[in-house]
Amino acid sequence: MKPSPQPGMERPLSPLRQACLMLVVIAPMAACYPAIDVGLAFAPPLRFAGARTLLGGLVLLLVLVLRRKPLWPEARLARWILPLGLLATTFTFGAMFASPAYTGAGIASVLGNTQPLVIIVLAALFLGEHIGRAKALALLLGIAGVTLLALPALREQTDHPLLGAMLALGSSASAAVASVTIKRLRPGRDLLSLTGWQLIAGSVVLLGF
Repeated sequence: MKPSPQPGMERPLSPLRQACLMLVVIAPMAACYPAIDVGLAFAPPLRFAGARTLLGGLVLLLVLVLRRKPLWPEARLARWILPLGLLATTFTFGAMFASPAYTGAGIASVLGNTQPLVIIVLAALFLGEHIGRAKALALLLGIAGVTLLALPALREQTDHPLLGAMLALGSSASAAVASVTIKRLRPGRDLLSLTGWQLIAGSVVLLGF
């Protein structure tokens, strides 16, 4: 018989379930850039990004209300609301929504979703995670794939393709830093409240700009 997991310990996910969960995350992230490109015809980038993140933050707080959970995170996490809001929302979403305005949605989507590659390096530097041969190979192949996809797209006849590409890469980098920061903070049951408030704080700055 297999030993049952101890209380407080989660059973690791199977590789198949991990892959399915990754697809659930990746598909909407890839689809958001074409949607942003369409929406930019109706609103400027920062206003569009601010409205989207404000709505997202309010929805998360509504979920907490419906579940009768605390709306405000504990003190050690509350002090991170503004820094995370500026990093994970103001800069990440501001750059994300601005990038398709200067380059094609395809290149913005490719470069804007490179945060897993960045996270591999940051996790090794700040979380003590080991980069084995498999991760190193995946990192090299990922960088090569992104480069091969990006180079032809940068030759597109758009207004400022390099600026759009840099904005998309900046969005990925800031999202990766924010992910590693939240991982180090270990918010636990306060994850939704921390995320909701940082989205609202960052959205206010975006709307101000």
